[in-house]
Amino acid sequence: MMKEEKAKKSLTATVEALFRVLLIVLVVAMVDVTLVGPAMAETWQMKQRDMHNVGRAGYTVPEARMNDTFFF
Repeated sequence: MMKEEKAKKSLTATVEALFRVLLIVLVVAMVDVTLVGPAMAETWQMKQRDMHNVGRAGYTVPEARMNDTFFF
């Protein structure tokens, strides 16, 4: 009977320790996302004058290309 109680206590202690580690990892990840993420976004290099990072370049199609062969 004593061995079973010790095993239960040991298992409970192990689960509690794992839960604490998981909680610490989640808190660190949340802090990283909330504090570091915006700082990195502010320093993100803007390419092709694309202020909103939508992936579109600021150019216009020449009038000579606006015909039936545009996509060929």
